[in-house]
Formats: sequence, structure tokens, C-alpha cells
Amino acid sequence: MEAQNLGKSNIEIIADAKRSFKGQWGAFIVAMLISTLVLGVVILAFAIVEMILLSVFALVFSGFLVSIFMLLLGIIFLVFILVIQGKLWVWQTNYALETSKGNRPSLSSLKDIFTDFDSIEKLKALPQRKEELLKLLFPVLTMIIMGVGIALGFVLLILPGILLSYMWSQVAFLVAENPERSPLNQLKLSAQMMDGHKMKLFWCYFRLLPLYLLCLLPFGLGMIWFGPFMRFIGAEFFKNVKEVNSPKI
Repeated sequence: MEAQNLGKSNIEIIADAKRSFKGQWGAFIVAMLISTLVLGVVILAFAIVEMILLSVFALVFSGFLVSIFMLLLGIIFLVFILVIQGKLWVWQTNYALETSKGNRPSLSSLKDIFTDFDSIEKLKALPQRKEELLKLLFPVLTMIIMGVGIALGFVLLILPGILLSYMWSQVAFLVAENPERSPLNQLKLSAQMMDGHKMKLFWCYFRLLPLYLLCLLPFGLGMIWFGPFMRFIGAEFFKNVKEVNSPKI
């Protein structure tokens, strides 16, 4: 029986990650902090706008209508926030992926996450663009389904959670490359890609265990470095698995 082609060895993958990560830690941390701050500002802005609109509406209409308006406004703002959260997840993952390829993503590209809501005309047209709006929600729905699935796996028997976490380990990168693919297809494709590669990923993580423990020693401060480095490990592993499975993708 012919042995499965697993591509690069874990040693080569880790070495590639070290090369691409060299000199990138500071820029990566800044990019992640700024993108996270953007989400916080968006949530705060929506909360302030909602409070102002509800206050004005309460001065004119009765309590029942105010409750209905509050519900509708809450749903609308929740959808917007979920879309932005999904776009930021894609942006952060794509930043790691592109940097690992030797590219230098610009922080100015963060403004692109608002391109679907940057004019009154686009906002007015959203109710008529239901399919497009649903696709905008695909990234965050994928993240939620994946998170709930893995959590349930750990709660039930632990081992299913571990298995699912390895099966779906490539989802973030798949979403970054094609955000419009449906959530179930993202999960299915990641599982297909990881067929025969799950143990390899396990041993890759196992090889990094001493480094992980070392980073925990100084009150866990080393995790500030180790966390971003693991994103680059993930990016290199994804590129390797994708290349091996290119005919199937």
C-alpha cells in the first residue's frame, strides 16, 4: 500500500514558521491589538447610537412600541456587529497567512471591513440584498458553529472535542481565503484536508510543548510571543496541507 504524501516534515514546517515570524512579532501584535480595538469601538458606537435612538423614540411613542423598536434595533445592530466580527476574524487570519508568505499586509486594509456599510445607499439596499447579507454572516456563523461543536465534543466525552479541533484546524485559513463559502462546506473541506494529517498536527504541537512550557514560566508573559508564533505555525501547516491536497480543493 502506497504511503500517503504528507508534504514537509514538522521540523521543516516549524523552521519555515520561524523564518517567516522573524522580525514580525511587533507588527503582528500591533495589528491584532488595533483590529481588536476596532471591534470594541464598533460595539461601543452601536451601543451609544442605540441608546440615543431609544431615548428619542421613548419621548414620542408608548411603552409597547418602544419595546418593539428596541427589539428590531437590537436585531439590526447584532447583525452588523456579527458581520464586523466575522470580517475582523478573516482579516486577522489573512494577516498571519499573508505575512507567512513573505507579504507585508497594510493596516490601512482594515477599512475594507466596512465597505458594505460605508454609504447610505448601501445601507438602504441591504434589505433587498438578503443573499449577500447572508454571505456576509458566513464567517462568523462558521466560527460559532465550529466553537459550539468543539465545546460540545469536550463536554460529552472530551475525545470527540479533541478530534473535532484537529479536523477543523484549517477552517480559519479556509475562511480567510474564501469567506463566501458556506459554514458547513468550510468545516467539511477542513475535515477532508486533515484526513491523514491529524496525527502529524498532533506531533507538531507535541514538538512545541517544551517551548510552550518555557513561555509559561515567567508568569505566562512568554505567551505574548508564543501565541502569535503559533499563528504562523498554523499558517505554515495550512500551506503544506493545501499543497498536498491541491487536487481535492
